[in-house]
Amino acid sequence: VTRLIVVFSTLIATISSVMQNTGAAVLFLPAVRITAAKKMRISLSRVLMPIGMAAILGGTLTMIGTSPLILLNDLLPPGMPKFGLLELTPIGLALVIGGIAYLSTIGRHMIAKLSDNQIAAISDQPAEITSTNFDCYEEICGPYELYVPQGYEPDRKPQEIVDIRRRHLVNIVAISTEDGVKEVAPAPATVLRGGLSLCVYGPEVAIRAFTRDYGLVLRDEPRLFKNDIFDPAVAGTAEVVISPRSSLIGQTIKGIRFRETFGICALALHHDGKTYYRELADRPLKSGDAIFIQGTWAQIHSLQDLHQNFIVISAVETEFQQPAKMNRALVCFLGTLALMLSSSFYFQDRAYNPIPLAVCLMAGALGMIFTKVLTIEEAYRAVDWRTVFLLSGLIPLGLAIDQTGTAEWIAQGIVGALGEQMPPVLLLLVLACLSCGFTLVISNVGACALLVPLGMSIASQIGVDPRVAAIVVGLGVSNSFILPTHQVNALYMGPGNYRTKDYFKIGGFLSLIYIVILVAMTYFFYL
Repeated sequence: VTRLIVVFSTLIATISSVMQNTGAAVLFLPAVRITAAKKMRISLSRVLMPIGMAAILGGTLTMIGTSPLILLNDLLPPGMPKFGLLELTPIGLALVIGGIAYLSTIGRHMIAKLSDNQIAAISDQPAEITSTNFDCYEEICGPYELYVPQGYEPDRKPQEIVDIRRRHLVNIVAISTEDGVKEVAPAPATVLRGGLSLCVYGPEVAIRAFTRDYGLVLRDEPRLFKNDIFDPAVAGTAEVVISPRSSLIGQTIKGIRFRETFGICALALHHDGKTYYRELADRPLKSGDAIFIQGTWAQIHSLQDLHQNFIVISAVETEFQQPAKMNRALVCFLGTLALMLSSSFYFQDRAYNPIPLAVCLMAGALGMIFTKVLTIEEAYRAVDWRTVFLLSGLIPLGLAIDQTGTAEWIAQGIVGALGEQMPPVLLLLVLACLSCGFTLVISNVGACALLVPLGMSIASQIGVDPRVAAIVVGLGVSNSFILPTHQVNALYMGPGNYRTKDYFKIGGFLSLIYIVILVAMTYFFYL
C-alpha cells in the first residue's frame, strides 16, 4: 500500500503541475481503480484520499498547476514584477515531499483505522471493471475475440450475424478487417468471411463450440479490439428499461432496427418475467421490459440523454475514453504547453507580454474545439458557470477593496492589533491561516482574489515585500484538505466511501504541515 501511494502520488503530483489538479485526478482515477482494486485487491479507501491530496499538492509546483496561481500575476499591481513559471517550484516541491511523506506514513495508518463497517461497504471491485450486470444474465459472458482464417469457406451452417445468434447464442458485437477497419454493432445481415476478426459475447461453452464447428480461432489475448471493446473505460454492458410512455411499446427490436438506429447491440431481453437470449428480436416490447445491451459508453450516454424511450438502470462509465482523438488532444496540449513556456521564459521580463497565461490556455481550449476533440456543447457543459459568476463578482470586489483604501484600512487595523513591529514570520503565519480558512468556505480562486490585495497592504504597512504576501496567499489557498470542498476531494469522496470527518481528521494534520512548510520555505527563500 505504501509503495502504491508513493508511486501514484508522485505521478499525479507531477502531472498536476502542468494540467491542473482536477484534470490529473480525473485522468488517474480509472488507473487507480484498476491497479488497486482489481490487480492488487487493495481497498480503494486506503489509497484514494492520499492520491487525491497529492494531486492538490502537485498544483503548487508551477504557476499553471492551479487556478489561483494562474490568476495571481493578474492580481499584482502594475509595475510589480510578475512571477515566472518555475519561480515558486522550490516551495511547491517542499510541500509535495512533505505531504507525500505524511500521507504514506502517518496518514496511511490513520486511514487504515477507518471503522470496519465503512470498509465493508467499500467495493473492492468497481462495477465498471467487474460488472454485476452479468449476474442477472448468466448466459452472457465476454468479450471474446475470434478470428476467421483466410480461405474460410462457408457451408450450410448459418453465416449471417442474426442467424448465428439464434442458432449458437453467439452475439457478434463488432467486426474488424485485417487492416484495422472496424464496424461496431454490425448489421444483422452481415456474413462471415475470411480475414475478419469478431468480438463476441455469449456463454463460454457456446462460443467454444461455435469456434470449433466453424473452424475459427479463439484468441487468448485481444489484438484488434484491445483498446476499444475490451477496454472498460471505452465500452461495456448496461441494462435499460422501456419507459412507461415509450413510443416503442408494441414494436420489436427487429422492427425498430435497434443496432442500426442506436449503434448498440441487444444481448438479452427480460420480458413477462422471463429472460430471452435467442428469439428476443421478434417479441413486442412492453413497458418495464429490460434489455441487456452492449456498446461504447459514448453510445450508451447518447441513448440515455437523447432518447426518452429508455431508462438506464445500471451504473455506466461517467468518464469514457475516445482513443481516436488522442493524437489531436496531445497536439493541442503540447502546443498550449509550448505557448505557456514561451510566455513565462521569453516574454515574462518584457514590458509587454502578447501571450499571457490566460490567452495560452484559451488557445488550447479553442484548439480542442477546432480539431473536434470537443464539441461546442461539450465545452459549454464543462464550464462551471457558478465559478464564472463568482469570479466576475469577486475579482472586481478585490480590486475595489484595494483601490478604495479598504484593504489599507483593514491592514492598519490588523497591524494595530498585532503591533507595528510584527515580525515578518508572524505575518506569513497569519496570511497562511487566513488563506486556509477562506478556501474552505469559498472557492480557492475567490479566496485568492480577496486576500492578495489585503495581504500586500499588510506587508506594506510593516515594510515587507508585498510579493511575499502574494506568494503565501497564492499557495495558501491550495491548503484545502480539511473539508471535501475542493473538486478533487469531492471527486474521490464517493469512490473511496469517505465521510467528512475522515477529511477533517486526516486533512487537518496535513493542513498544519502545509502551513509550517509554506511559512518556513517562504521565509528562508524570500525574506
